[in-house]
Amino acid sequence: MDSVVTQQFQTGQTVFVPSDEQGYEAMSIVESKGFGANAQIKAAPLGSGSSSARTLDAQEKAGIVDSDPLALSGAPDMVKLTKLSAPALLLGALYAVLYLQPQREALPAELPAGAGVTSGALSWPKQGKNECGAYSLALALRLSGREAEGADLVEVVSHRLSWSEALSGTLPWKIQSELARQGLTRQTFSAAGHPRERRLDLLRRHLAAGAPVLFLVESERGSQHYVLAVGYSPEGIDLYDPNFTRDPARSERTLDDNGARPGNRTLSEEALLGLWSGGGGGGLYRWWYLPVYSAPNNQ
Repeated sequence: MDSVVTQQFQTGQTVFVPSDEQGYEAMSIVESKGFGANAQIKAAPLGSGSSSARTLDAQEKAGIVDSDPLALSGAPDMVKLTKLSAPALLLGALYAVLYLQPQREALPAELPAGAGVTSGALSWPKQGKNECGAYSLALALRLSGREAEGADLVEVVSHRLSWSEALSGTLPWKIQSELARQGLTRQTFSAAGHPRERRLDLLRRHLAAGAPVLFLVESERGSQHYVLAVGYSPEGIDLYDPNFTRDPARSERTLDDNGARPGNRTLSEEALLGLWSGGGGGGLYRWWYLPVYSAPNNQ
């Protein structure tokens, strides 16, 4: 039986609400019942918590701009700007650039020859369609001592349309919001501007410090794709790739292609740089990465 959609916005969804002071204010949906003019919508300023929620009036409801179409795409795991009205495109871009702008780190002076934040003895869950962000985040959370499963995080960080399973995806700021909710670091960085041959040293620095690193690549299939760096050695960077080849003996898992190394596959430096260079969409999130630490003061 098909599920019945009963609300216009998902709880936790980010929207832009008309504001006399700011033009538009980024808010998070706390409660949504019904549709259109009859909808009852409560929202809180982004990052303020549900205790600050208020019921939106008719003018505010009529002027809401949904930010989540930024996550839509017809390709698996795509995160790009598409199917947007001019106001949504402008507001979404301003939000991403002004509030969630990745910072630039200095290159590390010295690094150990290898490091890993997990063993190679784990099993590696296989994502469903368009679920790479949720599954990569879930492993990062487990490595940080939280209980998390990719399937449970799909509705938290991914945008789904009831009328089209194909049109879905995950924006980086959705992942950041969940990390903040879990009390973990959410600061993102960009490797752009550094010499290409040194960019992976930025990931290695955090791996050597014990933090897995989420980042956005263009997969071998040509779509935008989240993966999690979990180690490195002279042979390359060890990854958990939730969309790696399915294990024919255990359909809920991927194959493990790198044996005793952390993760389920290891890519050479040049191969990974090639994929990382294609990450991002609409000019945003190029060379983007997010190290996940157990406590904010670790970073």
